[in-house]
Amino acid sequence: MSSILRTMKHSFTQYPMQEIFSAPSHIAILRVLNQITQGISGRELARRASINDRTCRLALDRLEQLSLVENLGTGKIKLFRLNRENYFAKKVLPSLFVGEVSFLGSLIEKLQEALKDKCVWACIYGSVAKKMDVEFSDLDLLIIVKGEKEIENLQDKMTKLISGIFTVFGLSLSPIILTEKQWRNEKQFQDLKESVMQDHIPFVGSIVD
Repeated sequence: MSSILRTMKHSFTQYPMQEIFSAPSHIAILRVLNQITQGISGRELARRASINDRTCRLALDRLEQLSLVENLGTGKIKLFRLNRENYFAKKVLPSLFVGEVSFLGSLIEKLQEALKDKCVWACIYGSVAKKMDVEFSDLDLLIIVKGEKEIENLQDKMTKLISGIFTVFGLSLSPIILTEKQWRNEKQFQDLKESVMQDHIPFVGSIVD
């Protein structure tokens, strides 16, 4: 087993993605460059990729060495772009980033399928809606139903939904189910209501004020 792992680690031609995607900064830069065709300065690239200038420079140097990134000049402001003749830029990156972009949409479709006609309104809120979530963040879900009976009926289905979302998307679902009356009138949910109304992603029904 150890000999196989050593081979995987050192054979670039057999396992090139291990080096190309070896750092989060590589992925962040390639994601930005995949979206544009013109050259972009290192500083602007760092800003769009949400990394610092030094990390960006180091990552660009390595990606240039791998022929994934082109340096368009040696002037005062250097511009960079994706080398679209590169094998990975042509064959691998587009499909990878398309899959990444569709991740949230596929998640929402799964939630819609499970909750359609079972609630008045449902939305994602919290860190996901604020675009501040990390890999261990819960997927906060608010579900508004007509009355107590609907809460009982829906709770029986939540265990299966929670398990399914984790299996397919690797996300821990954290649902709150309220009646319309609770959502509208009960003071204990006022802070929750303010937070949800500020940032949310609706996916079923119409908003309940």
